[in-house]
Amino acid sequence: MAGPAAITRISSSATPIISQTSESRRWKLNDLKANKDGYRHKMYWVTGDVYLGEWKLNKRDGVGIHTYKNGSRYEGEFKKGKREGHGTLFVAHGNKYRVVYKGYWSAGAWNGLGILFGKFGETYEGQFQDGLRHGYGRQTYWCLETKNYHIYVGDWQNDKHEGLGTLTMVNGDTYIGSFSKNLKEGKGCFLFADKKSKYEGTWKADVPICGAYVKLDDNDLYCDAT
Repeated sequence: MAGPAAITRISSSATPIISQTSESRRWKLNDLKANKDGYRHKMYWVTGDVYLGEWKLNKRDGVGIHTYKNGSRYEGEFKKGKREGHGTLFVAHGNKYRVVYKGYWSAGAWNGLGILFGKFGETYEGQFQDGLRHGYGRQTYWCLETKNYHIYVGDWQNDKHEGLGTLTMVNGDTYIGSFSKNLKEGKGCFLFADKKSKYEGTWKADVPICGAYVKLDDNDLYCDAT
């Protein structure tokens, strides 16, 4: 990420040479002397990164745009040199940029409410913690075969379905109940797309193990997964 390249230690017996290490050290000393404060137009890193925006006490602080050597770009708020507050992350996509994440950041990572965008149009809208989907959120999943989206709404933990949620498949099948590590686990109800039957019972590793299949009429489409 941003900042000067790491300084490699060399032994005192090594022959002095002009190297990238010495250039990095010189760059770091000159950077400290600059004492940047307020708005600056395009500051260049030895790593190839470029920053345009506000500074405070020689650190990125306020609103700015940071373009990374790999082509990705962050536009938003900074605090004490780290992405902090509200911001948007882009990745290079041909000669254009594609939005990857838009929302809140803390300590340089996605934290709080945000929207994550996939390359096939899928999205996650909800809570994040330390760069992972964590809390409550809604995720769409692209189905290549049908050119449509599965939808999950519910609890997350460490980027996986964990807790209570509802998974609606492209064909209309719906599962309402408990999840663990992305799999149906515990009590749940599976409502078939034809709305003529449902399964209510216990699940283990995505497989129904103890429950009952029930035929339905128009007045009995309710799933009890509590």
